[in-house]
Amino acid sequence: MCDIHREIFSGGGNTFNDGLRIKAFVSTYTAAAQLNNILQREFSVISEAERLSAHCYALGINAKTDSGRSINFYSYTKPSFLNEVDFHKDPNSAEVAKAAFPLEKLSIRVSQLIRAFPGNSLLVSIGLVAERMRRLDLKDTSLGKMLTGLEVILRKSQDWEQHASKKVSLGEPLENISRLVAQWRKLELQSWSSLLNVRDQKHILQAKKHWIRLYNLVLSDPTNPRIEDLPRKKVCIPSWILVGQAKKLKNLVTCRIERQYKESVQQILKLLDTFVLTSGIGQFHERLQIIKAFSEHLRAECDVNDERNIHKRTKAVILESLVGHYMQFSSVVEKVKLDLRKPLEKKLKDEVKLAKWDEQSYYALAESTEKSHRKLMMIIHDYEEVLDTPVMKILEEHFLNGIRTNSEVGPGISTQPTSEIPPNMLIFPDFIPETKQCPSGLVLDQNLTSLRDPKRNWVATSNSFDKSKYVLGIPKYAKKMEKLFSSTAISSPSIGSTIVADITNSIFERIDTLRQKGTKAMKERALVDLFKVLKQQGYSSMKWNVPKEIQEMQEIFRIQNPSMNDLEEQNYKTLKNAETYFQRCTVELSRLRSEVHMLGSPYMGKREMDIMVGFSENGLLMLCQQRAIITKAIEDMKNIFELLKVFDELQETLPHDQMNLIRSAENFDRRYSITLETIRQTSLMMKTISSLVEDNHGHSIDLVSIVDSCFISLNNAYDPYIRKTLITKHTLMNVGKAKDAIRRNIDNLKECKIRNENTTCFPQHIFDPCLDMLHRCLKEEENCEQSQSSSERKQSLSLELSGFTKTLSDLVASSLVAAQTLHDGSIGFSENSKDNDDKNASHSLWDIHGKTLIEWDSLNIEGLSSLLQDLIDRLTRETNVNGCCLGSICADASVLVLKVVDKCQERLCHTLNFYRNTAKFEYIKLRLFRVLVAKGYCADEVEEGGDGTRDQGDEFQQTLALEEEEIQGGAITLEQYEQARQKWTNLQAETMSLSRRLCEKLRLVMEPLVASKLRGDYRTGKRINMKRVIGYIASGYRKDKIWLRRTKPGKRDYRVLLAVDNSESMKNGAGDMALAAMATLANGMSQLEIGELGIASFGEEMKLLHPFNAPFTSSSGVDLVSNFTFEDKRTRTALCVESALAALEAQTNSSSSSSMQLVFIISDGRIERDSREQLRRMVREMTEKNILLIMVVVEGDSTNQGTQKLNKDSIVNMKEVSFENGKPKVKHFIDDYPFPYYMILQDMHTLPEVLGDALKQWFEMMAHYQKS
Repeated sequence: MCDIHREIFSGGGNTFNDGLRIKAFVSTYTAAAQLNNILQREFSVISEAERLSAHCYALGINAKTDSGRSINFYSYTKPSFLNEVDFHKDPNSAEVAKAAFPLEKLSIRVSQLIRAFPGNSLLVSIGLVAERMRRLDLKDTSLGKMLTGLEVILRKSQDWEQHASKKVSLGEPLENISRLVAQWRKLELQSWSSLLNVRDQKHILQAKKHWIRLYNLVLSDPTNPRIEDLPRKKVCIPSWILVGQAKKLKNLVTCRIERQYKESVQQILKLLDTFVLTSGIGQFHERLQIIKAFSEHLRAECDVNDERNIHKRTKAVILESLVGHYMQFSSVVEKVKLDLRKPLEKKLKDEVKLAKWDEQSYYALAESTEKSHRKLMMIIHDYEEVLDTPVMKILEEHFLNGIRTNSEVGPGISTQPTSEIPPNMLIFPDFIPETKQCPSGLVLDQNLTSLRDPKRNWVATSNSFDKSKYVLGIPKYAKKMEKLFSSTAISSPSIGSTIVADITNSIFERIDTLRQKGTKAMKERALVDLFKVLKQQGYSSMKWNVPKEIQEMQEIFRIQNPSMNDLEEQNYKTLKNAETYFQRCTVELSRLRSEVHMLGSPYMGKREMDIMVGFSENGLLMLCQQRAIITKAIEDMKNIFELLKVFDELQETLPHDQMNLIRSAENFDRRYSITLETIRQTSLMMKTISSLVEDNHGHSIDLVSIVDSCFISLNNAYDPYIRKTLITKHTLMNVGKAKDAIRRNIDNLKECKIRNENTTCFPQHIFDPCLDMLHRCLKEEENCEQSQSSSERKQSLSLELSGFTKTLSDLVASSLVAAQTLHDGSIGFSENSKDNDDKNASHSLWDIHGKTLIEWDSLNIEGLSSLLQDLIDRLTRETNVNGCCLGSICADASVLVLKVVDKCQERLCHTLNFYRNTAKFEYIKLRLFRVLVAKGYCADEVEEGGDGTRDQGDEFQQTLALEEEEIQGGAITLEQYEQARQKWTNLQAETMSLSRRLCEKLRLVMEPLVASKLRGDYRTGKRINMKRVIGYIASGYRKDKIWLRRTKPGKRDYRVLLAVDNSESMKNGAGDMALAAMATLANGMSQLEIGELGIASFGEEMKLLHPFNAPFTSSSGVDLVSNFTFEDKRTRTALCVESALAALEAQTNSSSSSSMQLVFIISDGRIERDSREQLRRMVREMTEKNILLIMVVVEGDSTNQGTQKLNKDSIVNMKEVSFENGKPKVKHFIDDYPFPYYMILQDMHTLPEVLGDALKQWFEMMAHYQKS
C-alpha cells in the first residue's frame, strides 16, 4: 500500500511501466482471491468463464520462463526498493533446482539401506528430511533454507558414516550433496558484499510499516470545515506574516484558521516531528518520503476535487514544509551513515577475501562455516547499531558544529575560553560559494509565439461592437509599453540586494581584520557597530515589532514553499540557495533563542542577548515576507501563462455553443484514455499468457502483434491528455480523425476474436473489454459530432455584451496600471546616476523591502488572471458578434498582459537576488550571534598596550549611545532601571529577616550531599588522624586505621528553579507578593549555598532570566525585577512545567547531575482547564525523575500582617460547573487540582516555616521510598 500510494501521488504523471501494471494486478487479484473465499458462491458478480482471463494471467505471471528462472507473485509483491537479493530469504529457483537430483539419489540409497536395516533411526530421519526437502516449492524457497536442510542431512549422515562399512555407506549421493553445499557456501560468500545493502532495505521496509498509522493520523479530519470563498490554486498567506505591512497592501488576501483546527494540526505536527526525530539513520529518508507522499495526497484532494478547504490545504503546506525542513539535513545524515559504514564495509570485504569453505570433510566444513558466520554476525550487528543511531543525536551534533564542542552542551562552556576567532568555515559551515546574479530575463520558460509576433494583425481596431478607447487603443498602448520598458533603470529589489551584499562583505572584512589583529575592546566595538548598522537599516530589536507566531515552527511551516520546477536554470539555483539559507535560519534562530533563554552566557549581558534575539526575529520576519511574496508571484505567473496560452492558440473563429462542446470533448477524452489503457493491459496480459501456450504455428504471436498495433494506431491518432479550455475547429477535426482509427481497430479486434475462437490460444472473453471500451468511445465521438452540428446550426444570439466589454476594458486598463507601476518602481534609480551610494544610504533595507512588497501588491497579477479567466468564461457562452470574433479581440488585449508579465519576470529575477542575499545575511548574522553567546569575543581578558582603556571607553560610549536609541524605541530607560533597583532594594529590606529564617530552616532540612570534609578511620587515605597515632604505635602497629578520607558530607548540591507568573492576573496585588516570595527564596537559598539556582518568568512563554551557572547577586535581582511587568495575556502553566523539565534536563546534560532537583512555581494558581491532564502527566514524569514540584499560590499582597481569613476570591473557595449525563455538577476548583504539592500563601511571615515543613515531609517520603 505504501508503494502504490507513493506511485500515485509522487509519481511522474501518466508514465506507468508494465511492472507497475503487473504489480497492481497481483495486488488486486490476491485481494479478490481472499474475498472470494469469504463470500458465498451466490454472491458472485461474474461467471467463472469471464474470470478465466484473470486466472490465466495469474498463471502466466507465476509460470516458468527461459533458463529455468521463474517470475512469480513474490517478484511483483516485493517492494521495488529491494534490489539486493537476500541469500537466506529470497527465492532462487534456478539454484534450488540443482538439489533435486542429489536428493533423489540419496532417497533411493537410503531406501535400499532401510530394507537392510529396518527401523534404523538415523536412516529414517535422513530419509524424512530428504523427502520433505524434495516437496518444497521452488518458487518460494530461499537458498539459505535449502542449504540448512542439506546441512542437517550431512550432519546426520556423518553419524551413519562413522560406524558403517564401505558396503553400506551412503557413497556417491552423499558426496554430491557435500559438493553442492560447498558450492552454495561459495555463493553465500559472494552475497556477503550485499549484506549491508540488505540491512538497509530491511530498515526501509520497517519504516513503511508505519504507513497505515500515518494514514489514519494525517487524513482524518473530524471537523471537516470548508471555506467556499477561497479560489482554487490560491496561495494562502498567513495573516501574521504581514505585520507592519498589511495596511499598505491592498490586494493581498491573507487567511486565518480557527483555534480548534490550529491545535489539531499542531498535535499532528508534533507527532510527525517526533516520528522523524526518533528515527534511526537507516529509516530517516524513507520516513520523510512517506510524509511527502501524504502531503501530495492532501494537495491533490484540494486541486482535483476543487475543494476550497483552507484547513486541508494548510495541512498539506505544513507537511510539505516539515519535509523540506528535515530534507536539508538529509545529506548530513547520509554522510554520517557512510562514514560509519566504510570501516565495516572494508572489514566485510577483508573477511570475504580471507574466508574459505574447507570441503575435505564435513567437520572441517562445519568448523569453517561457524567461524566465518560468527565474524559475519559481529559485523552485521555493528552495522545494525549504525542504522539505529538516532537522528536526533546526529542533528544535535550538527547544530553545535562551530559553536560548541560535544562537551560544551549547555551553559558550561569550556574552562579555557577561546582566544582566537575560529576560521570562517567553522563559523559558517553552510555558507554557499557566491554564484552569479540571476540574469534579467524570463524566469518561466514559456513560448507564446503568436502573442509575441511583432507583425501582429490587430483585430481590435476594426471591431464593430466595442468602441471604447481602451479596446481601440490596444496597438497604441503596446508601442507605448515597449518604449516605457526599454529605459534602463534600477529597481527597488536590486538596490536592496546591493545593500545587503555590501553589509555582508563588510562583515567578512571586519572578521578578517579582527582575526589578524584585534583586541577585545575592538571586537566589542565591532558588535556595537553591527547593532548600529542594523538599526540604521530599519531593523528593530523590540519584541512587539514582530508577531509572536515567528517563534512557532508550526506557523513558519504554514508559509508555502515556492515552486521551482518551471524556473530557468540560473533562477532555479538562486532560489534554491535562498531556500537553503532560509531553512538554516529557522534552525539557527531556534537554537539562539533556546541558548539565550535557557542557558545564558557568561560573556554576554542579558540586554545584549535580548538585542541579538530581537534583531534576528525581525530579520526572519523580513525573510518570511519575501518568501511569501515570491511564492505568490511564481504561482500567479504560472497561472496567467496557462491562460495566455489559451489566447495564443486562438488563430481562428471559435465554434458556437462552447459549453456543450467542451463537455462532449472532455467526456470523449476520458473514455479515449481509458480505452488506451485497457488495450495496453490486454496486450500485456496476452504476452504473459502466451508463455503457457504451445504454439507451433505462431498464432499467439500474431494476435499479440495485432493488439499492439491497435494501441499504437490509437495512440498516434489522438492525444486525450491535452487540456481543453476552449474548443477550436482544429480540435474538432482531430476528434474526427480519431473516429476513423476507432472503427478500424474495432474491426481488427473482432478479427482477433474470431481467429482466437479457432486456435484457442487465449480465453474467449479476453478481447471483450477492449471492444466494449472502443464502442463506448465511438459513442462519445458521435456525441461530439452531434454537439458540433448543433453549434453550426445555432445562430448568434443578441446577448447583452456590456459585461464582456467592461471586462475587456478593465483588462486593458489594469495592464496599463501595472506597466506604470513597474516604471514608477524604478524612477530615481537610473543606472547613470552618479550618486548611487548616497541613494543607497538614504534608503534603509526595511524601507526598500516595504517598497518591494507594495510594488508586487500593486502589480496584482492575480487580478489580471481573474480578468483573463472571466473573458474565457464569457467566450464559452458567446464567441461571435456581427461577424467579429471575440476571441481575436481578447487575444489582442492579451498581448498587453504578456508584455507586463514579461517585465514582471525581470522584476522577479531582482527579487530572487534580494531574497537570496537577505537570507545569506540573516544566516551569517545568526551564526555570529550564536558564536558570541557561546564563546564570547574570542579574546584574552587582559589586553596589552595603553589603548585598551581608551578602546573600552569608546566602546562604553557607543554602547550607551545604542541603548539610548533603543530607549527611543521603547526599551528600558535609565529611570526605569533606577526604579527597578530601588524596588529590589525595598524587597531585600522587607524580606531580609524572612530570608534568614528560611536559611536556618532549610539548613536543617536540606542536608549536605557532597562529601567534602575529612572523617573516619581508614587503612588508607589522604591525611593522618593524629589522635590515632599513639594507639597505633602502642598496639605494635596493628591498629593501623589512622587515615582520614573525605567521606563526610559538607557541601550542598541541589538544583532549584523558581518560576514566577508574569501574566495580567497577577496585577491585583499577587504580583508584589510573588516578587517578595521570590526574593525570600532566592536570598535564603543563596545564603545557604544550596548549589545551582535558576529563576524564570512564565506567561505566554517561559524565559530563563537567571541561569543556573551564575551566582545570585544584587544586580541579578535588579535585572529580575525589571523583567516582571505582569502583562502577558495568558498563563500557560503546562508550558511552564514542560519548559522547566527541559531546562533541568539541559542543565543535567551540561554539568554533573545533581541528586536533588526542585521546582517552585509562584503564581495565583489559576490554570487553564484543558491543560489539567497534560499537567498531571508531566507532574508524574517529574516525580519519576526525583524532581519535587511545589505550587506556591500567593493571595493578597506582600504587606499582609498576621493570618487572614480566606476571602471569597480565594482559590480554596472557587467553584466550577461541569456536566455529567446532561446534568450540572458543582465542585470546588481545588478538588481537581493537578499539583499534589501546593501551598496557599496569604501571609509572607509564614513562608519559611510552611516551606521548611513541606520540604521535610517530601525528603522523608523520598527516603522511605528509596529504602522500600
